[in-house]
Parts: sequence; C-alpha cells; structure tokens
Amino acid sequence: MSRTLLLSLILSLLWLLGGPRALAAEADLRAEMVVQLQVWLAASQGEEARGVSLDLLDRRIRVPACDTPYVFSFPFNDGRTLRVECPGLNWSIVTRMNREETLAAPAGAARSSAGVVGGQQAYQLTVAKQAGDLIAEADLQVLEVDPARVSVARGLTLAQLRGAKVARDLAVGSVLQAADVLQAGTALTVTTLVPRGTALSEANTRPATFYGPLPADVITSVESLRRAVATGPLQPGQPLRLSGIRSLADVVRGDEVVVAVRRGPVSIESYAVAEDDGMTGDQITVRSGESGERFNAIVTGVRRVEPL
Repeated sequence: MSRTLLLSLILSLLWLLGGPRALAAEADLRAEMVVQLQVWLAASQGEEARGVSLDLLDRRIRVPACDTPYVFSFPFNDGRTLRVECPGLNWSIVTRMNREETLAAPAGAARSSAGVVGGQQAYQLTVAKQAGDLIAEADLQVLEVDPARVSVARGLTLAQLRGAKVARDLAVGSVLQAADVLQAGTALTVTTLVPRGTALSEANTRPATFYGPLPADVITSVESLRRAVATGPLQPGQPLRLSGIRSLADVVRGDEVVVAVRRGPVSIESYAVAEDDGMTGDQITVRSGESGERFNAIVTGVRRVEPL
C-alpha cells in the first residue's frame, strides 16, 4: 500500500470518528442562534416568528460558542438582511433570514407602555441612539417575551438602564441587550492632579459618575480615605482605587501626639513625640516634649495616646 493511500485512509478514519461530533456541535450552535433570533424578533417586532432559518452563505462558516447573547440587527432595514455579532469574540456575519410562518402576537401582549403583567421584561428604544448617548426612561418601551425562551434580553432592569449610556450606535426599535449598555456607577475621583504621597480627603476628591464596569477595588465613599495618601500620581477623571492609596498609621514616628492622663473625672493633656508607628490599640514608645523622658503608651486615636 502506498504512503499516499495510507494517509488518505487515516484521514478518512479520523473524520468518521470526529467529524459527526464536530458537525453536531456546529448544528447545536446554529440552532441556539436561531432560538435567540426568534426571541429577539418577538421582542423587537412584536410577533412570534416560527420557521425562521438563516442562509449562512457557506457551510464552511463556523458559528462560535458565544459567551454572551448574539447581537442581531437589520443593517439595511429590509427585514431580511441580518447582521449577527458575538461582541466578546469580535465575530460578525451578514446573512439572509427566511421565514416560513409568522404569527402576530395577541394585542397588548408584546408591547406595553406601563409595564408587563407576566413573562420576561425587555426594553426597546423608541429613538435612535449613537454610541455614548445617555438613555432616558422616555426613550424606552417595555416589551414582554416568553420567559421559557428568553436568553437575549434577560438581565437588564429599568434601574440599570436609567441614566446609562449606549455602547454602540442603535436604531429605533432595537431591543437592548447587556452588550449594548454601559451602566452608570459612582466612584470617587480627585479634583486636580495629585502627586505621590499627597493626603486624600474631602478637600481634593469628589464623587463622579462613570460608565461601564468599575474595578473591584474602586473607592465609593470619602470615609474610605481615612489617613490615606496616594502611592503614585493620580489623575482627575479616573476612579480612585484601593490599589492607588495607602493608609497611614494613626500615629506615625515623629508625630507630635497628645498624651491624655485621666485621674477620675479629671483629664490632663500634654504633648510628646512618637518614636514608633502604631494603629489604635497598639503599644508604642513616646518621648516627653518637656523632660525628654521616654515611656510606653497605648494609641487611642489619630495622634492621641494614653500612658501605660
């Protein structure tokens, strides 16, 4: 047997073993895409589409396993030419959509301006939006879709959409999906360029609105800045993060501290110099500012100690 013939037989055997499984997986992905398309059509067109199929133009075109729902749109507004996208994989295709049968949804079941009685809520734009435009409640129309088949529109609530921005250009009638929206969030930012080592407080920070995912360690309140200094230059317009600051000890070596001595109802205060760093509850050594005597004390607050 020639080497070429042997190689052909091996390749044929490998295809027989793995080919059907690969084709089955591909068929499952295409079927899932069609199911998501039907849900999108029901939400965006107000009708339930049955017998929908797609001309993928070439069977060699592979449908990816998209981690997020596919994004659908009619690029030419003809109701047949369809663009399908998987934003996370930067994959898209333009194909032809075929319908065998279309059933109109019952009156009032697909659209409602006040809310949804049953089923899954989805939200449709009543005006066109460009990337970066804000979404107002007046721009939205509430839709009802079959909860047993929802995968495209799930997860977005009116609270998440109110005040958010659109991530890409969207036409009138677009049903909003997670990939279309940059949700609004609040975090602290600095009001001016802050050099490394600068103390942070209400005086040089302010709350600001940011759009899209925020870092897990973002700082949202000024209370988190207690005794905080910048570990590097901080730019205005950027969210403050815990990784960009460090907190000073309540008492830092070299600080002048208040020494409070209590004798019954009487409290006497004097001053000393800290010779160690310490947080509240730590024991440190301090030196009297008058006599120079060294003694141990407990840190009771910011630059405050009590002698042992």
